[in-house]
Amino acid sequence: MTNEGRDDQILQCLGHWQELWEESSIIGSAEDVKEDIKLKYLMTMPEDFFVFYDFCKSLNTTDPLKALSVAGLKLCGPYDTLGNNVPKDAPRSERLFLTHGRYYYDPPEMTTVVCETEYKTGFHIGYLRDAPRDAPVFLVGGIETEGAKLTVLGDNIFAAVYHHLSAKMES
Repeated sequence: MTNEGRDDQILQCLGHWQELWEESSIIGSAEDVKEDIKLKYLMTMPEDFFVFYDFCKSLNTTDPLKALSVAGLKLCGPYDTLGNNVPKDAPRSERLFLTHGRYYYDPPEMTTVVCETEYKTGFHIGYLRDAPRDAPVFLVGGIETEGAKLTVLGDNIFAAVYHHLSAKMES
């Protein structure tokens, strides 16, 4: 299968999962996992964050963080915590998690959750909140090599990744 065919397949799956997420009661995860993420990243992650992780597990059961690698993307930031991808020898401190996955121009109200598999432009997607203590309002995309410019991609992670992949296929 060509990369273009695989991109089409991922877009179809994303659209399907987004519909399921919007139509159904939210697929829950263990409260202790949600609390762990909240304590480490100082924000309550929206339900679509956890549903998207389940979606990625359905695409790649052995390594959900790399489920989108055929599209040049990987899960990062708080997903590294869910996927046990934080190095064991990394210093355990509040700073580790608050700066994990951050890019130079990211405002403190942004938490990066998707990035390039290999750094080329510094493209990344993250949840953005109006204030550090608020819940995320939407997701934005940034390209580090273009400076401090963020573009709104959607109100949930399915929409944001779909928007990015659609734009990528058009170019």
